[in-house]
Amino acid sequence: MNMKIARHPLDAAQRAAEKQLEGSERRPTLVKRMSSLKVVAVVKESTAHAQFSVKIVLSFLQVVAPISNVYGGVNWPKVFRQYSGVFQFLASNPLLVIMPSCLHNSFTLNAYQSFLFSAVLPLGLLMLLGAKFLVSKSLVTSETQRSSLEAGLIRNAAFVVFLLHPSACTSIFKLLRPCVEVCLGVGDEECSMYYAVATLAAIVYAGVLPIYLARLLYRHRPNSIRPSSAHSAQGDGAASSMHRGLCFFLEGYKPHNYYWEVVEMYRKLALTSMVLFIDSKHHGQLMFALVVSIIALAAHTHTKPYPVSCVGEYYLQLSALAAIVVIFLAGTVAQAQQDSGGSGSDNNTIAAILVMCAASVWIVIIGRVVVKSLLQGSMADGEDTPRDNMADTLPHDQGTNEYIDVEVVDDSNWTPNLMDTTTTTST
Repeated sequence: MNMKIARHPLDAAQRAAEKQLEGSERRPTLVKRMSSLKVVAVVKESTAHAQFSVKIVLSFLQVVAPISNVYGGVNWPKVFRQYSGVFQFLASNPLLVIMPSCLHNSFTLNAYQSFLFSAVLPLGLLMLLGAKFLVSKSLVTSETQRSSLEAGLIRNAAFVVFLLHPSACTSIFKLLRPCVEVCLGVGDEECSMYYAVATLAAIVYAGVLPIYLARLLYRHRPNSIRPSSAHSAQGDGAASSMHRGLCFFLEGYKPHNYYWEVVEMYRKLALTSMVLFIDSKHHGQLMFALVVSIIALAAHTHTKPYPVSCVGEYYLQLSALAAIVVIFLAGTVAQAQQDSGGSGSDNNTIAAILVMCAASVWIVIIGRVVVKSLLQGSMADGEDTPRDNMADTLPHDQGTNEYIDVEVVDDSNWTPNLMDTTTTTST
């Protein structure tokens, strides 16, 4: 007697549940791996944006900090001089921080001593970086590690040039301007030697260095604007290391504006060094600085050298350039009051405007942090948990509803490049 036993519907449901459970065992691990990679990418991109913001702030301070010393024809308000003096080490002789002249007269540096220190300091730091690189290179055998060391050396050297170039040029041009106190107590031959050394340094720092940097940036400009036949030039290790090292100057700008850091270098050179050759007793200095600042502000708004992903940095630089324009306008008013018999330093309105402009970058940065925190908090309240959102996007088999294994590429050496507007995802 043949009997056919029908399977209960619960058996099919149980097998389906077991299959789903088997597929879901791989799900937490895969979600965790993809979530960790996503967090690493976000952290690296945030770090790159933070570094670019620091560059903008430092460039602003390199112009604002030495204003009271460079533009000596204006009786700047005391509160503004005190505020700018806090950041004096960023734009003047760093030795002033550790050797204040108020302690003893022997700590005072004349123009020639300040020139020597400011001109030799960048060279000394570059030599130390080179020595460290040679020692580190001798301890590694992998070509990848050596390439990374070369890129790090170039990037550190770029930072030294960025940080100390304005102060070095200021000290050099101070020695070149017509002044009698440098040559007091010395012979004509020694005085001529001072000017000869300063002239040579001015040619190197203000002429050769920016031109050579522009040539390097042109040779290692982004591939998106290079001819197709020139893409292979980036393939060798030396070119790749140079390109990664020069990213300190390239990152944060659009590919077609790869040269913008050189433009910024000449802007700071004009406002802190070239202006020293103009007589400070008249309005010529401030008018020259005002024209240069307005041109820089107009070029920034017209060119828009930052990509869409750096919209925050764009407005930070816009506020910094606008603040510099207002500072020179206020200085022009203070000098006009001074010429008419008054004292620009006694005007509380001018003092308040100057301090607000000098602190504008900090206000913008704090405002960005607050707004970003509020937006992230509101988005977190209205979204599901990140794990659920990530799991819903995982690839799965439409027939069995099982999740498919995905090979996740973990490139720990990846560095977010703010110049590229496209992103490639490896799956």
